[in-house]
Amino acid sequence: MTATITQHSEEVGKRPRPRIDPDSRPFWQAAKDGILMLAQCTQCGRWEHPPRERCSNCGGAMAMRQSDGRGTVYSYIVLHHNTIPGFTDVIPYAIALVEFEGNCRLPARVQGEFDRETLIGSTVQVEFEQFTTDLAPALLVRVV
Repeated sequence: MTATITQHSEEVGKRPRPRIDPDSRPFWQAAKDGILMLAQCTQCGRWEHPPRERCSNCGGAMAMRQSDGRGTVYSYIVLHHNTIPGFTDVIPYAIALVEFEGNCRLPARVQGEFDRETLIGSTVQVEFEQFTTDLAPALLVRVV
């Protein structure tokens, strides 16, 4: 996994900010270091995102575990219109629903070249893009 600080346009400053709470703080702190952390139940083993204090399956305590950052594209959509503030400079772009450990799924923007016909089922690797220290890193994936 990588975390790179990228020069950005004014558009980036318009992007929505995540609401960081005590449960999600470890996820965002690790993301700044280029590490994907996922929540796993200490009792039943279920993986969940977003991170929460208690498992939605059994009520057990959740613990953050480091992922290797490799996942499989479950689904995706290509956005051609400016529907989310701050992304005009990257239109069109693809958002994939990526399946990681234990069927835990997270959305991520697809980086680089990919074939629309074969993207679903493709193996991807997580990358994080850090624009400035005051913005949360962007979760990205690249087909490997």
